[in-house]
Amino acid sequence: MMGYVYIMTNNNNSVLYTGVTSELKQRMNQHKLKIHHNSFSARYNLCKLVYYESLESIGDAIKREKQIKSGSRNKKIDLINGMNPEWNDLSVLPGQVRSYKVVITGIKKGLQAFFIISVSSLHPCSEWHEELLSVFPSI
Repeated sequence: MMGYVYIMTNNNNSVLYTGVTSELKQRMNQHKLKIHHNSFSARYNLCKLVYYESLESIGDAIKREKQIKSGSRNKKIDLINGMNPEWNDLSVLPGQVRSYKVVITGIKKGLQAFFIISVSSLHPCSEWHEELLSVFPSI
C-alpha cells in the first residue's frame, strides 16, 4: 500500500502541518471539511496542500514524516519552495469546478429537494466555503 507524507498550510501560509496518509485525496477532503472539528488543522484553518511525497509503503511514509517533522520550519519551507514556489493548493487543479450536492429535506415527510452548487472560484479557505459549511455541514 502506497503512503503519502504531506504539508498543509492556511491562507496566510503562516502555519505548517505535516501529516501522513495512505489516501491523499480522501485525507485532504477530511482536512478541508474539518471532519475532526477539534483537530490542529481545523483550529488553524489549514486548507491548502502545498507539498507532498508519495512513497512505496505507509511505513516509509511514516519514517519520512518523522524526518520532516524533526526538521526546522526553514527546512519545511525549502521543501515546499522546491516543489511549489507559489504555494498553490496542490489538491485543486487549475480551472477545476467544485460541485456540491446538497439535499434539503422539506417539511412534508419524505420530500427532498436536490441542488447542485457549482463554483469554479470557491476556495476551501474562503468565507463562502465556510458559510456553505455552516448552512450545509454535510458538503
